[in-house]
Amino acid sequence: MTATCSALEQYGGSILGYDIVRTLEIAPHLRRVYVVLPYQIQPVYLMLTVYRPGEVDWRVNTVNWNADPDKVFPTSVGPPQHSGS
Repeated sequence: MTATCSALEQYGGSILGYDIVRTLEIAPHLRRVYVVLPYQIQPVYLMLTVYRPGEVDWRVNTVNWNADPDKVFPTSVGPPQHSGS
């Protein structure tokens, strides 16, 4: 999937891999996956909503990304990078 996200290169440069931070099961066939994409310049934070209808492959329904983790990761996944004070 990251190979098709050339728009992200403008924020971070070349991608160096990925780290899955957390996967939350919303329902048996629906999950949210929180990912950090380490790019050459800066990381990009990603939330995917994935759906698996039956025994076929998972499908990505929603993609939310930002260079600011507070705009992608809820506090249940990790503490805020920038406090509200």
